[in-house]
Parts: sequence; structure tokens; C-alpha cells
Amino acid sequence: MTDRPGSATAASDEFGAAPAQPKRRRRGLWRRFWRYLLAVVGLLILAHLVLNIIAGRRLEAELSRIRAAGQPLTLAEAAPPKVPDAQNAALLYQQAFNGLSKPEAHGEIAAAFYGLGTHEKSRPALAEVEAVLARHEADFRLLEEGSRRPACRFPVNWEAGLAATCPHLARVRLATRFLVAKALAEAERGRSGEALNDLGIVVRLTNHISAEPTVIAQLMRVVCIAMMFYSTPEILAAAPPSEMDSRALYDLLGTADTISHFVRAVEGERADQIQTFEQIRRAGPILLLSLPNPEVYPSSWVRRLARAWPVLHPFWEPFLKLDEVACLRFLREGIALARKPYAQSQAGLRRIEQEHQNSPWYAVLSPPLARALTPVSSRGLHLREHQALAMTRLLRGALALRAYQIEHGDYPASLGELRARGGWAIPDDPFPGKPFIYRREGKGYLLYSVGPDETDNGGLTESAAWLKAWQKGVHPTPEQYQYDIPLRMTR
Repeated sequence: MTDRPGSATAASDEFGAAPAQPKRRRRGLWRRFWRYLLAVVGLLILAHLVLNIIAGRRLEAELSRIRAAGQPLTLAEAAPPKVPDAQNAALLYQQAFNGLSKPEAHGEIAAAFYGLGTHEKSRPALAEVEAVLARHEADFRLLEEGSRRPACRFPVNWEAGLAATCPHLARVRLATRFLVAKALAEAERGRSGEALNDLGIVVRLTNHISAEPTVIAQLMRVVCIAMMFYSTPEILAAAPPSEMDSRALYDLLGTADTISHFVRAVEGERADQIQTFEQIRRAGPILLLSLPNPEVYPSSWVRRLARAWPVLHPFWEPFLKLDEVACLRFLREGIALARKPYAQSQAGLRRIEQEHQNSPWYAVLSPPLARALTPVSSRGLHLREHQALAMTRLLRGALALRAYQIEHGDYPASLGELRARGGWAIPDDPFPGKPFIYRREGKGYLLYSVGPDETDNGGLTESAAWLKAWQKGVHPTPEQYQYDIPLRMTR
């Protein structure tokens, strides 16, 4: 059997020609549609350029609004002004901190402060506490001299933005513990003037750190005010002060304006966020690993995104600008509401928090940055600042009532009588904007704020409210507790 001539060649041509058909079709499609594809790509590039221009203008409008209001755009602009050494309280404070922060001092203060507190069974002998305090007498003199200086600026590198650290704040808390312990010891010995003078140092010290444009500084100030608040009833009961001493501390407490400093701190944190966005543009998402709550972004996700950032950055630039606009608008509304009385601001703060939780799809940085500053932009710090304000006003009330009792032999029947006969004015409760609740109890009295729920809970403390909720298996957020802020004098 013989093959037909040319049959192999024909088969080869037939099978070899088959793959050429799709190639020809693709070439035909490309010749036909390449202009359309090029037009689509061109339109996308044009749309991206237009979006970038629009986003840039919106961002510039937000930044211009901040500039026009005279508010800071960088943390360095928000920092306290530079102070000549001769007027700078921080230089003396740091010398005192060095003495109070010695390793042996921590154990000493635990015995002195916590022992002289409310835990009677663990209280050491007064002579033991005084021996501890006597070893730091030079430090106390430095604290007092520093507190009387007109200004304060600790050596913080505010130009570093996110990298700025404030190690002095923990030492301010330690100094406050020592000063309160000293005031308690002075009161036990009947030296009321010295005891109130120690509390005055605490007030001036916390006023100095209130100038710092950070949330942590304001929170530390709240902690220090609370330590003083919970110890003052015992001090006033142990050593009734003179009217002159009471008036001096009463007036000084009136300078502890927590709300305006809180607003300033939020403005400082906003400036820090502006710098954060700018640094992310330069350094890429790897910077997110240094945020206060890195759990928001898994490190593996951040590192993969960082590797792709040089390619993604040009595409994502307009969305990053819109993200920053969303963040700045959120904080702008929060700052405006923070300037209003507590009762008027809460509904607005809840609304903008809810809106921020439902942010647009491109807002990938502003929600976690806001959560990193949860006390700033939400009701958390707003609540704590008003608690501190209520405490300072209650302390002023306690001083006024003690002075009245010394002059007239007994406490007044009402706060109206205190104003009429004593000439003392007690500011209103900052939560409802109404007078504090006052009632006599035996030889003493109960004076209290109704707290953030604006409901009279009979003087129930926050810790008692938390324990009550815990026993019921309920775990509300701090602003959901139903409690008051009481100041009780037993005699």
C-alpha cells in the first residue's frame, strides 16, 4: 500500500494552520478596539487627575479653616511657648522628680499614700509616714518653688510628632501622691495651713501640665485631681482650716479650667493626625505599626501593603486626601461640641461617632486613627474632663462649707444659706448645669454631682455602681453607669 503523493504535506498544512486562526482573530480585535481601550484608559487617568484636584481642594479648605481659626497644624505649633530658665517651673520639678523617683521612694510612697488613705487597717503609724516624708523635704521645697513660677515647659521634642514622648507625666503622678500623703500627715498633726498649702502645690502643678497639647497630659491631670479630691474630706475633718487658708485654695481651684485645656489638647492631637497623614504619604503604611493601637492593622497586612506602596501610592493619593478630610471634619465637629455644656454636647457626639463608624469605603485610616484617640473624639475624655471639673467645684464647695461651719458653729441648712450668710459662691454642677445636691447627714453633710447620667442616684459612687452592675452580670461602658460624684463630710 502506497501513500498518495502530497498527503503528508497536506496533513501538515492542515494541522499547522489551526493555531494561526486565534492569533489572527486577536490581532483583528486589537486593531479594531485598541483605540477604544486607549480612550478608556485615558478617561480613567483624567478622572483620577480630576478627583485628585477635587480632593486636594477639599483638604486645603479644611486646613485653611484651621489656619483661619488660629489653631495649630503641627504639634510644634501647639506646644507650650518656650520659657526662660529663670521662669521655667519644669527645671525645678525635674530636680524634685529625681529625688522622688529613687528606687527606695516607690516603696515609701506606697506606705505613705495608700496607708494614710481610706484603708485604716493597713495604715502605718504617723511617725513612720513622717519619717518617709522627711527624707524628701528638699524635694517638696523644689516642688513648691517650681509651682509658683509663672510658666512651665518640659524638655519634650514636640517637633518629632508621633515620636514625641512625655516621661515626666508619670513622675507628676508620683509627686502628687507624695504631696497628698504629706497633706494628710500635716492634717493629722493639726497643721491645716500646711496641709492646704500642699494641695495648692498639686493644683498649680496640674495647671502647669494642662498647657501641654496632648490627651495623655489631660488624663494625667484628671488622675491627680481625683487623688486630691478623695483625700480632702479627711484633711478638712482632721484639721479645720482658717477662712483665709480656705479662701486661698478655693480661689486657686477656680483657676483649674479643665474644659478649655481639654479642647486645646484635642486641637494638638488633630495637628498630630495631620502630621501622621503627611508621614504616611512619605513613609507608607509601615508607619501604622507605630500607632497607639496597632491591633487595628495586622502587622503582616501592613508589611505587604508597604511593599506595594510605591505602586499603589499614586493611585491612592486622592483617596488618602479624602480620608484625611473625613478625619478632620470629624474632629472639627467634635471640638465644636466639646466647647458646649455637657448636656448639650452628648447627642451631637453620639451622632458624629455613629457617622464615623459608617465612614465611606475609602476612609481606611481616619476611623482607626480616631479610635486611637477614642477619649478625644468620643464622649470618653469629655466625660472624664467634666468629672474633674465637678470634683474641683465640689472641693470649692467643701472649703466654703467648712469655713461657714467654723464661723457659725454648724453647717448651713442649704447652699442658698451658704451664699446669703457666708458670701461663698459655689459654681453649678457641670453635668446638668444646675446646683449641686446638698443635704445634711448627722453632724456633717453630703454634697454631690448627679454625674453623667444627670440623674440623682442618692450619692452612689462610680465604684459602687460598677460593682452593682458586675454583680448583675452587666458590663456597661463608663458613660452608661448610673452613679453620682459625692463628697461626704462626717463632721
